[in-house]
Amino acid sequence: LNLLALSDQDLSATYREILAATSPPALQIAVMNLLDDGTTAENVPAILCAHWSELGPTAKQMAGDILLYTQYYQKDLLAAFENGTISLGEMNMHLERRRELLFSEDPEIKSRAEALFDDSRILQRAEAIEAMMPMVDLQGIAKAGESVYTRLCSQCHQIGNAGHEVGPDLSGSFHKSKQALLHDIVDPNSGCETSYLSYVVRTTDGDTYSGIVSNDDSDGVTLILQGGAEKHIRRSSISEMKTSGISFMPEGLEASMSHQDMADLVAFLQAVD
Repeated sequence: LNLLALSDQDLSATYREILAATSPPALQIAVMNLLDDGTTAENVPAILCAHWSELGPTAKQMAGDILLYTQYYQKDLLAAFENGTISLGEMNMHLERRRELLFSEDPEIKSRAEALFDDSRILQRAEAIEAMMPMVDLQGIAKAGESVYTRLCSQCHQIGNAGHEVGPDLSGSFHKSKQALLHDIVDPNSGCETSYLSYVVRTTDGDTYSGIVSNDDSDGVTLILQGGAEKHIRRSSISEMKTSGISFMPEGLEASMSHQDMADLVAFLQAVD
């Protein structure tokens, strides 16, 4: 790849082939490094968006940075947000990243960004959060919240030695406010690091597995499934590997909780350090 990049030829077709899901991640990352130079392919945003769902976690993070921090790609990134090719959540648009667009000197970029998010946060399930907001005024009972945690959260989250380490460890939740924890629980896709995106892998034998990628190398991919079990799939057996762009944590967990249940769960999370 590095040798080919020394030539004047357009390598777009080669890059598109390599960015397919069956390619080793080291090759995908090498392509990202070359695309970041912006000199070896035409229409870089089109290439990245076309293969977005097939990129592994590291390559996806790099692709997002290329689109966000290269000023003349930002309109393409906004178009991808607007048409749903890339979800806001999987880009992990924290404050610094949002401001890259909100504070743009280009009025079109600024106004289109303002239509998607503001300087406070991204809300994708505003109505669901508003419906659950009365829990903020309730007194939560941590002991009761532990039962809610065991029932709904422990299959994918760990606190101390309890639960399964699939998603992020929740032991540091004690410093968050009620409102922040409510937002995290009800709207998990408003911001998600690429390492916690849900991937679906289909094999040449017709099997399908869904989980978080814990290891991705030339030999194959290892998924952490719900409940903490691991599944290693050899790269030669992969027929398709894609992410939907959403967190492995499902939306709608609040549907099985009362306001008091949510208040209890939040109290439990705030009590653990």
